[in-house]
Amino acid sequence: MVEAWCTRSPGKLEVRRRFAAERGLLRPKPGNKAFVCTDVSVAPRLRQVARGLEATRSLERQSGLHRRSTAGLAEVAASVVGRDDLDRFRSVSKVANTAKHKSWLDKSSLGTSVVADAGALGAPSQEVAFFEKLAPVSAARL
Repeated sequence: MVEAWCTRSPGKLEVRRRFAAERGLLRPKPGNKAFVCTDVSVAPRLRQVARGLEATRSLERQSGLHRRSTAGLAEVAASVVGRDDLDRFRSVSKVANTAKHKSWLDKSSLGTSVVADAGALGAPSQEVAFFEKLAPVSAARL
């Protein structure tokens, strides 16, 4: 089946676009912004990580310093930037770090026997459950 948008002539599409733009229905993308194509489930976290990167870039430009970790950057930039900027940077970085490292595993899919075995082994239950799903073996053999 041919999509409806494919069957319109380029001239008619241009008329519709102008009509929508004149009425304020189309908003242009800011010139300094880009969109990243990603899976819908990843988008909210990606947005938070991007905010963390923007905050890091901003603090590096303000301070003229670069460090590999956000904690290291905050520590050396503390004497250069204001307290409010530093607190805002730490807050945004914490949210970004949480978004980056939060588990993608569905807690309800973890088996109770696997969780119990993992506790006996002293291993993280999510890792054992992950390997249990890949190759059904007893948790004791991991």
